[in-house]
Amino acid sequence: LAYRDRGYFRASVAEPLTHIRNEGGLYIPLLHNRKGKVIDITLPVEEGQQYHLGGITFTGNKRVTNVKALRALFNLKDGQLFNASLIGKGLEAMRKAYGQLGYINFTAVPTPRVDDAKKLIFLNIDIDEGKPYYVSRIEFRGNTTTRDSVIRRELYLEEGQIYNSHLWELSLMKLNQLSYFNPLKVDQDSETR
Repeated sequence: LAYRDRGYFRASVAEPLTHIRNEGGLYIPLLHNRKGKVIDITLPVEEGQQYHLGGITFTGNKRVTNVKALRALFNLKDGQLFNASLIGKGLEAMRKAYGQLGYINFTAVPTPRVDDAKKLIFLNIDIDEGKPYYVSRIEFRGNTTTRDSVIRRELYLEEGQIYNSHLWELSLMKLNQLSYFNPLKVDQDSETR
């Protein structure tokens, strides 16, 4: 990944070569670890050429048709060195943005098209939005501190409303500020079904 973050899209790492060194400085291929010997590990790396981002296109986006808004979620401009981590962060930002619209089953699959002559990577991101979800019921388990109505009035989401993952995160943050419970975490202490 470190190479792909620096534009080396086709970088590859071969099987490591492992040797032990005996006292005379001779290298012997390592078959098993021998106590007290120095082990040298060589990673053959083929960097290849550096590539730049040629552009990002989107397909399957029916709910969010503003391509400029989708593209703004990626902190990588056309012409900059290709950076796989920034692409990953952009995909995560898309997942969160769609989650705010109720699309909790959203998926995005990037497909690269490589122009070897110009050293450019063009990404087409195929979006499967799924369908929007609404809040059917909000239940509380294990609450012995206060009435459920006290908790419910602190939530930014209500039953019947379109589900918004960001509002749910804010709701749990607000509940944490009450100090009624041990700190709540979205991914551990709440379950969405």
